[in-house]
Amino acid sequence: MKKLMLFTGTNPIHRRFGEVIEAEPYLLITRVTKSQSLPSKVMSLIRGVLSVPTKHKLIVCESCYQYPAIKRRLFLLNSKIVNLNGGPMLYHVLSKRLSGMEQKILTNLIDDVDAHIVYGAYGKELLARFDVKKPVYIVYPFVRDEFLNSDVKPALASHTITIMATSDPYNKGIDLLYEAMVFVHEEYPDAKLNIITTKIPDEELPDEDFITIHRNVPSVIPILASSSLYIQPSRGDMFPSACLEAMALGIPTIVSTDNGVKEVVEKLDAKMVVRLEAEKLANAIIAYFEKPLAEREALSLRCKEAIRFFNERDMTWLFKVQFGSLEKQLG
Repeated sequence: MKKLMLFTGTNPIHRRFGEVIEAEPYLLITRVTKSQSLPSKVMSLIRGVLSVPTKHKLIVCESCYQYPAIKRRLFLLNSKIVNLNGGPMLYHVLSKRLSGMEQKILTNLIDDVDAHIVYGAYGKELLARFDVKKPVYIVYPFVRDEFLNSDVKPALASHTITIMATSDPYNKGIDLLYEAMVFVHEEYPDAKLNIITTKIPDEELPDEDFITIHRNVPSVIPILASSSLYIQPSRGDMFPSACLEAMALGIPTIVSTDNGVKEVVEKLDAKMVVRLEAEKLANAIIAYFEKPLAEREALSLRCKEAIRFFNERDMTWLFKVQFGSLEKQLG
């Protein structure tokens, strides 16, 4: 079957998945972003829809099903549509973060998707809230070998916390983490927070003496290794690789109930999965800092062991198997 992988970015995991199913890669010529004005969004949507290639029997979309779905409704496309739900878009639709018009369009068009691929149980949980009746297949992202094979020793005795947030501070929950850190700093005056980012402007990030912003670093591993705790209180992150990378280095991780990696964390320590509340997050951080070093070290080892499952060979094999089953079901 002739396949197209429709990309909106340069995610290396999605690119690799496209390679293992032998799909032709295609970067969407333009797409709608949250920061655009309404006229700009309309123009970007039209250009994006018209740019979708039409010669493939099946199109796998990188969380951008709306573009081929609209083109097919206009009778300009005959391809079957598979959506790889790897980002927070479904959550933003459900939480009404998007405008009323965008929310209605995306909710309506989801019925045009012929099959879904999601990351983990949380992805399936989100889709269930749309009452999706089409096939849903679960896969997982993989962790790069440089993290899995690293022999760094995290600074588990420290009170240093790290978060990686390439973009969208709301999605990553940086506001909640900042509020929580204010409480934590009262209990532990030496507590520090590293924010590793590339695209978030300074004005969208908190400015405190106990916060250090790291931009465009050649490697995140040394910064992560200086930490005793990684935190990502996300709003709708399907299965963020950043959490897996931190855990692969042996850094215990706190996530929110709206972060798909909770599936892994809750098996290691259920108290490190918290609701989206600053006070709950602060209490979880303080509880971790109160653990004896021996307990932190034991948890660190369990993190490293748990993440070995997410190696590239096995996760690409799983994707290929799941996609093969999906193709058979679609006919």
